[in-house]
Amino acid sequence: MKFGIRKPSIKKSIKARTTGKIKRNVKKAVNPFYGKKGMGFINNPKKAIYNKVYNKTTVGLGNIINMSKKEKTKVNNIQNEKKFEKIENIKNNDDLKGGTMKKSRIIRNIFGGLFIFTGFFGMFSRGFIAGIFMLLFGISLLPIFYEKIKLNIKHIQIILPIILIFMSIMTMPESTTENNSNINETNTNIVQEEKSIEITELKFNESEMEIDIKESKEILLEILPNNANTENLELCSSDSQIAILEKSDAEDNENKITLKIKPIAEGNCEIYVKSINGIESNKIVIKIVDNERIEKEKKEVEEQAKKEAEENAKKQAEEQAKKEAEEQAKKQTQSTTNSSSQTTSSQQSTTSSGTQSNSNNTHGKSVYRTPSGKRYHYDPDCGGKNSYSTTLDSAISAGLTPCKKCVY
Repeated sequence: MKFGIRKPSIKKSIKARTTGKIKRNVKKAVNPFYGKKGMGFINNPKKAIYNKVYNKTTVGLGNIINMSKKEKTKVNNIQNEKKFEKIENIKNNDDLKGGTMKKSRIIRNIFGGLFIFTGFFGMFSRGFIAGIFMLLFGISLLPIFYEKIKLNIKHIQIILPIILIFMSIMTMPESTTENNSNINETNTNIVQEEKSIEITELKFNESEMEIDIKESKEILLEILPNNANTENLELCSSDSQIAILEKSDAEDNENKITLKIKPIAEGNCEIYVKSINGIESNKIVIKIVDNERIEKEKKEVEEQAKKEAEENAKKQAEEQAKKEAEEQAKKQTQSTTNSSSQTTSSQQSTTSSGTQSNSNNTHGKSVYRTPSGKRYHYDPDCGGKNSYSTTLDSAISAGLTPCKKCVY
């Protein structure tokens, strides 16, 4: 990378100003983007970066010459700009002075005309002398007055209007102020008389009220006389933890004030109103109730009663079923006892007849015995090989007993 002054080339400089210039113009005519900023980087980024660095790190002879020329032109331009600024500042100051003078003349003419009119009107209505001074004050504000008398001194234009306005104020008649003060005093006396009227009666139309704890209720308080002072009324409650009495936002009538009862907790209390002169209204008994809680408890009681009724019905049904089962069991036992008694009687009759027939038949029945045995048998195999047949009567007469295996 090269640093410092570039090697001068007359051939290249002439070529760039002749044939190179023609070629560049032709390329611009063919390609509108040729020669635009950033196109070299798009076409050949490497070459564009190299040229950028080369132009920054090196300086040509032409650049040195041009730099000296540029510095001279800069100095000349700065000097010319300073001169131009001075001329412009002088012009602007003159314009500002002229503009402010015009505005002040307009304002003085407006106020002067107003005060001339008020002075002329005051000469015939309030006071002649005060009106003359007010008229002169309005004339003293006009710039034309000083131009006519050729007196353009600023101090006189300020001092003269001040003296004239002061003289007009001093010569104003005092009767108007006295009349105004008298009118104000009479008005205040009337207002005080209206306010000083005392209350003779306070009355509520209600005697008892029941209010839900979540709702506030408005009531009307009648006041007699109609134009009595109602500012300092005392709103009272026998128990402020249950309910309080407040002023409502509603508009009041001539002799009626709207008040608001605000519940706080469940319970009973009394509310009333008291005036400054000791007059009390009738007391209203307020009962604060939580309807939501009462309904909830009512539902719980109803549900509990319903459950108990269902349980009682279930118990009664079980007891009824138990009684029916016991009665049915008794009937069955009675029927079984009757049938058993009948069967036993029939069995006894059959057994008696059977025993008689058996006794007749069994005595002649053949049985088996052994020569040395003590028992007789119905089965020959039970007696063994030595058993032989005989009659039952002979076996019994021989003292033999029946065999426990085959006889029973």
